[in-house]
Amino acid sequence: MDKNIEILFDLIAKGASVDTLLNEGFRVLGNPLLILDISLAFVTHAGNDVITDEPVWEWILEKGYVTEEYVKSVMGAEQGNEGYTPFTTSMTEVIWQNALLHHRQAVIRLINNGEPVAYLKLLEYNKPITKEDEKYFIMLGRFVAIAFGSHENAPKLHFKEPVIESFFASLLTRRLTDEETITQRQLSFNIVLDKYLHVICVEFSPTIINNSDKIFHIKNRIKNYFNKDVAMLYENRLVILYDSFEEDPFDENMLARLEEFSATYGIRFGISMSFDKLYKFYEYYNQAAETFNIANKSLDKNSVLRYEKLIVTHMILEFQEHGKLMNLVHPKIRKLAESDNKKDSLLLQTLFAYINCSQDITTASALLNVHYNTLKYRLKKLEQITGFDFTKPDVLFSILLSERVLKIINLPL
Repeated sequence: MDKNIEILFDLIAKGASVDTLLNEGFRVLGNPLLILDISLAFVTHAGNDVITDEPVWEWILEKGYVTEEYVKSVMGAEQGNEGYTPFTTSMTEVIWQNALLHHRQAVIRLINNGEPVAYLKLLEYNKPITKEDEKYFIMLGRFVAIAFGSHENAPKLHFKEPVIESFFASLLTRRLTDEETITQRQLSFNIVLDKYLHVICVEFSPTIINNSDKIFHIKNRIKNYFNKDVAMLYENRLVILYDSFEEDPFDENMLARLEEFSATYGIRFGISMSFDKLYKFYEYYNQAAETFNIANKSLDKNSVLRYEKLIVTHMILEFQEHGKLMNLVHPKIRKLAESDNKKDSLLLQTLFAYINCSQDITTASALLNVHYNTLKYRLKKLEQITGFDFTKPDVLFSILLSERVLKIINLPL
């Protein structure tokens, strides 16, 4: 066996990364190497630091994606674009391309588990590519495909079309970030979505996280319920892009169904706020994923977590990193809390119930299980002690903020 091939075998046996394999390939071949995913977003490279007169490659390295002219050329390859040869699913055939390039490039498609995952490109830049180089290049591609498919952080997606799968993976991994390019790719791939978008994250319990069979079963049940094709496993979570014609499609029936799923499978749902453009997918994925951290820190036991309900809590927790939370509690609320603790009274509980019931005495008295006149007496006492003017929005906000802070620091109300 060729010594250079033996080195590749040894590297892959030791769990070498894609970058390690690519660097070894550059050492042997002496020409720059580049990997693009199936949607033509940049993944990684080796030996490209010295390129100064290859505009397509320079653009990719600077921007992280190929030019739209190049995308159209590649996607139109099967229609016979000059300089391109249609791709097959074979990893034994090297395709030569020269259209839009100053130098020839050799390309092979990387296949993992029968599915295309990326393109490996070799630029004939420093020296001519020989037949022996081609043979090595093919072997390198096979090893890179193995490493590419086993990468821990690679999203495991489930789509009918590999190019769409790769496109959404590029959004999650931030290989594709430019708004205009993402919008153009969406049009090119004919991805049609309804007006309003949400990201739904599913967090698995520790007892499930390493059980691939259970995760597969849960994924299919939830995916079928939402009836959406965009479902992927990423960072140990199931991620769903949910599109609808309603800005808030999560009615009582849907939320109740999600709670049933949670109780049955030991999972939690995190739901982002709505957005309208696909290029914001990663931002709102983070929003949905953050709901779990917010819930953990604030001791929120709900199994269906909506970010729009947790915004203020998130702000308070962020403030905690820079100052004392008690500084956010209105001084008069602090005094009420101290007075209640000393006298075993319930004025603070009364105040919060009254405000949360939109200052409706009948509703608040029912909530507190006290007589209507008892609540009126307490409110009058509250006004005398605090001097709060309940007609002013800033006063109401201070009271509600104080309540949220006291709940987070787990003080009795």
